[in-house]
Amino acid sequence: MKSRINPRPRIYGAGLAVIFLLAQGTPVASAYDAPTFDSKVISADGIFWSASEKQSLLEALASLAVNFPSSRQVDSDLQEKSLGLALQIDPLHYSSRLAHQALATGKAPEKTDYFDSLSAISEALWRTASTLLAPPAEPEEIRLAPYLMEISLLIHPDPPADRMESFALHTRGGSPGWKRFLELDAENNPSSRRAQMLRMEASEILRNTLNKEPEPGEDPDRPSDPVPMRPNGIFTENRGPDKPSTNPPGPTRPMRPDPTGTGTPFEPIAVSIPTIRNVSAIDFAPVLGELELTIRPPVNDIETTLFPFLRTSPPSDYPSLPLLSALRGVDLENLEVSAAEAAQRGLTWPGPVIGLVAFEATTSLPGPRRLSSTSGWLPTLAALEVALGDAELNPNFLLAGSVDEPGATPQIPGEIEDFIQILPVEGVDYLLTPESVLEDVVLHLQINEDLKILFDRTWVSYPDASTAIETLTTETDPALIEAGKTFDEIAQVAERMPLVELARNAKVQERLATILNTYPRHLSARAMLEFGNRPVPEEVQQKATATRIAKLVEPFLQIGEDPAILNDLRGIIDENKLSLSRMRLNLAPELLDFHSQSEDVLTQAEAYLGLTNLTTSIAAQKLRELQEAIVTWESSYQEIFSEP
Repeated sequence: MKSRINPRPRIYGAGLAVIFLLAQGTPVASAYDAPTFDSKVISADGIFWSASEKQSLLEALASLAVNFPSSRQVDSDLQEKSLGLALQIDPLHYSSRLAHQALATGKAPEKTDYFDSLSAISEALWRTASTLLAPPAEPEEIRLAPYLMEISLLIHPDPPADRMESFALHTRGGSPGWKRFLELDAENNPSSRRAQMLRMEASEILRNTLNKEPEPGEDPDRPSDPVPMRPNGIFTENRGPDKPSTNPPGPTRPMRPDPTGTGTPFEPIAVSIPTIRNVSAIDFAPVLGELELTIRPPVNDIETTLFPFLRTSPPSDYPSLPLLSALRGVDLENLEVSAAEAAQRGLTWPGPVIGLVAFEATTSLPGPRRLSSTSGWLPTLAALEVALGDAELNPNFLLAGSVDEPGATPQIPGEIEDFIQILPVEGVDYLLTPESVLEDVVLHLQINEDLKILFDRTWVSYPDASTAIETLTTETDPALIEAGKTFDEIAQVAERMPLVELARNAKVQERLATILNTYPRHLSARAMLEFGNRPVPEEVQQKATATRIAKLVEPFLQIGEDPAILNDLRGIIDENKLSLSRMRLNLAPELLDFHSQSEDVLTQAEAYLGLTNLTTSIAAQKLRELQEAIVTWESSYQEIFSEP
């Protein structure tokens, strides 16, 4: 059961400048969370730099975390980013370790003897990122540079447009990947909100560059000039008609249109997979949509800049598959598929082409689209199996769940209540979900007694990414089809007996056990069997009772907002009042107040609905009394259903 009220207010920014100004005038939260050091995202062994270059970078990051305690630009999230990154590069770096130990214990860290200017740190980080991306750039250098670029732009007093554009290019329009080793708090830390707006503005700048209209008199079919670049691959500064660049573009080779060498242009490959993703924006929420993979040649120099190996190496030598998050839909993170992972799966990249990945949502996002991001690793890997292998997509499955990297445990996208609400009514036979969702589903059933969700479509579990991909790319298992026949027979019995009673019937439980013997991953059968066998804890029983009470009241919560429903409400008011009255005898003491408030809402609603003329002052007074009763009721509802 989900309340129509969101207890946490949401604040949407109008632009990077606005967020920055707000940050200057509001206190900064100081809740330093230790980075997850066992999640290794940067390997310094793969970065080729001098000892002085490495030491200078580490001191810049440590100084950022400790030398500016009065700066409102440096909050705990920015401290976590700088120290987390420094200790990823060198876990033994002295200044960073001292700073981390102090902050982790709530103490003020001692200042370093190095950088005392945020602008100087910004330039140092950007200079290091430029050096890392200078050809020939190694994979670890390409991986580290975007982290440094983001921090540099965050503390820059006025981030230049060309640097913003370069940042969007090298991050593929998304986040560098902080969530892999940090727990950031965008709700309380202005720097993380600024980072979200920064990525939004950077993507918009890059999008405008890619979609730039031809000048008057210019041939629209003429290939566009490459964006001016430094030899190191970073966009030139002072670019534009007023300040022309003095740095010529680096040498380029014509893109081979024919990876096979047969003289036939490469035919784009497109795969679309229906999926539910956990999207992060202002909040987190599961979102239904389509993930689309398109493999095609690069269309401009910008796309090839990210993957210099396309021009110099055959597909067998690529360090990772050249995958990009498309500049549309929801930004995708965790798209990296290593060459080793591809080889293990028997996938061969078809040549100097790129893979463009997009996630287009069909249900509401938990915030502005430009702030939205989600993990795309699992459905992208499934799409690659179809695009590059002999596999075909099984259209009977809807993929749910996220796996951020190989070997990680699959997780359900978002809260179970939100997840269930966005499930499509029809059009899918099987819902493919992580097996870890079982406990959440059983708890939902115990509270809501809504077993119908198990029959609207069959829930099928998977323990790991490989099992999910195999299920999506093969014909439906005959054992699953056979198990489904028995489950359908139970559904037919439900026409004569409520599902709750069926789940607790001994003979039905025997049939459910038979289903699981036939196909152990039949999550609908397992959840129903667990619901029927498990004793319901007292706390869960109270929430279940409160849920039944709420269902009787909720139709009347919108009574003053939609006149079209008034006649329908008049038709159910008596029945709902009677059902509510009968529940009083078996209530736990903790629910008596909530029950009385529910009766008050229905009494006030009855008084209002009984008026023949709803435009009079008496009607207005009755409506106010009803709304006051609703406010009191909703406050109690939040207390009952809020997380402990």
